[in-house]
Amino acid sequence: MAAPQNRLLGAAYRLDPAPNYALALARGGRELTDGHIGRGRIWTNGSAAGWSWRMPVTVALDLPQPASIDHVRIHTASGTQAGVYRPSQIVVFGGDGSGRFDFLAESPLGSDTDSSPSPVESSLDIRFPPHRISQILVVAFARGTFLFLSEIEAFEASSAGQEIGGGLPDLAAARQFAIEHRRMQIETASGPRPTGPDPARRWAMPLGADATAAPSPPGCAMEPIDPWTLRPAREAPRSRLVALTGGHDYAAWRVANRSATELSVNVDVAQAAGVRTRVLALAHAQALSRAWVPDVVTPFDGAVLPAGSAMLLLVETRPETGGSHRIDLALSCGEYRLASTLDLTAIPADPGTAPLHGNLWTYLHEPMHLPVARALGCDAGFLARYGVDTATVHPAALFDGGRERPTELLRRYLETHREAARILLYMDIKTRPWAFLKLPDEEAAAALRGWWDWVEATAKAARVSGEIILYPIDEPRPADLPAMKRFRALAHSAGIEARIYATLERGSLAILPFVDVAQLHRPAQPGMNLAGLPGRQERDGYDTREDAKLLSPDGYYRRQGWEAYALDLKGVGIWSAWDSTGLGDPASGWNPFTGRGERDFGLIYAAPDGCAWPSLRLLAWRRGVEENRLLRQCAKRLPEGYVEQMVRGVMDDRGTAKVNQAAVEVLVACER
Repeated sequence: MAAPQNRLLGAAYRLDPAPNYALALARGGRELTDGHIGRGRIWTNGSAAGWSWRMPVTVALDLPQPASIDHVRIHTASGTQAGVYRPSQIVVFGGDGSGRFDFLAESPLGSDTDSSPSPVESSLDIRFPPHRISQILVVAFARGTFLFLSEIEAFEASSAGQEIGGGLPDLAAARQFAIEHRRMQIETASGPRPTGPDPARRWAMPLGADATAAPSPPGCAMEPIDPWTLRPAREAPRSRLVALTGGHDYAAWRVANRSATELSVNVDVAQAAGVRTRVLALAHAQALSRAWVPDVVTPFDGAVLPAGSAMLLLVETRPETGGSHRIDLALSCGEYRLASTLDLTAIPADPGTAPLHGNLWTYLHEPMHLPVARALGCDAGFLARYGVDTATVHPAALFDGGRERPTELLRRYLETHREAARILLYMDIKTRPWAFLKLPDEEAAAALRGWWDWVEATAKAARVSGEIILYPIDEPRPADLPAMKRFRALAHSAGIEARIYATLERGSLAILPFVDVAQLHRPAQPGMNLAGLPGRQERDGYDTREDAKLLSPDGYYRRQGWEAYALDLKGVGIWSAWDSTGLGDPASGWNPFTGRGERDFGLIYAAPDGCAWPSLRLLAWRRGVEENRLLRQCAKRLPEGYVEQMVRGVMDDRGTAKVNQAAVEVLVACER
């Protein structure tokens, strides 16, 4: 029997988005149908089309003439040393030539099988019943940062195929179908999933098959829990709350509907003078492990809780005046009621004790058009409300590249962050060809001065109120020492008084004398020895643990403020505001991840209205930042070493109860 014929040889196609990987731009226009299957490093040898930070990718291919097709083959390659993996999934559609499509088949959800560090070619065969097709649409999802395709083939069936019905009216509908189809597969792969009024507010998690068979207690149970661990509170409820004025503390409950019918859930809070309160609900998002995590902090004004399910509620308190405050509230679940009282003690914030600097990092390679950047842009005060006083300007808004300076883009950045205490100008002099870098020192200093004058004029027009800091290289390595030394010398010669910022690892501390603000990566790690480091820079901490949705809000996020006190740091930075290696649904925070090569850091979700919602982890991080200020303020009033001893106890024991107890004890001692 003759081998099936590839009907896509020489076929025209259209790519969306266009390839953006510099060494695999597919400028020839036929790389995917030229009959040449790429070998080796297809991401650098010109035999593939490549994308970075783009997902999904659609390839619309026109068959030279209609044919009965029963399978499609996608050729690709992987090499883990280069961070390149096979596509995590391919979804294939057939078109009738009029622009309408039918779903045909998809490859299985990606498994972590491509483990070779060296380049390995591979293919994905996607089979389906024969269809008479005029057009093939391939929707490809990356695993990790990159996606590379070297050839697409479609093979003729041995029998006549059924006609395309055209259930999907256009390419956009087919693409959205692929995203939703894939979402459903991932969400149902690990069993029950939460429900809610929409994907962004999945509040209710099923209790289990026997939840209503033998309810104990019957009806609806309302249990106080710790707001950070979400486990039963040791106090009933955690009624002693502490905060500085302008700060925040929380109480939380788990509401479980063990009845056989849905029940209405509400929380009524009697507003107390001098305290702002909000009722919030935790919606679930999926982590890289595919576990559902109650992490999305959403507004709450009542809900219908399905039978056999539970939801988590928070009451946020924000004291505006010092002293003792009593907050009465009542939870209801159907006919069941629970009355509770919160006792909040607030200490007036001392203006002489500056807040800890907070930096919620995000990717430096994308300008502000992305969904989370837009979400932050629609609410200029969002970051400040969550302890973030530092913002970063993307290089595209700073670098002129010999052309007209990007004044409008810079102005947009500066206006968005005009209230930030610190604005970092990420120049990226390591990879961008700044003209001044090639000039003799005297001319280079003059060029840098001209650029700085432009920045200052734009900042003045944008009414920037905070400090502008130069950020020449992201995470400089030892080999970048000469560039950092020269940049500092040029800035000095140019009369630029702005401070210089850098993020430093343990292995790059030789650069420390040439920066004014040093963000130290994991400063508590063995061998960092902050006391022995040279220089008198401002020192901030920074952490970047992966699988962030699975990390303890208390033991990782909140703890950073306490660690900053123990190490005498002036700020804390955390990775990151958002993390999506491709297209996510900003309304639900969902990313079509599959595991290896993917990461999961994001602390912010885009709400359905396009603005931002925080995560529980962000609330915990802010709580630690606020507690740091409380500790430093009270240390001025308490016996020497008292606060330090309390902090050492917390550092030695990651238990939430120890942190809560220490915070209360410090505040009580501070009140005396």
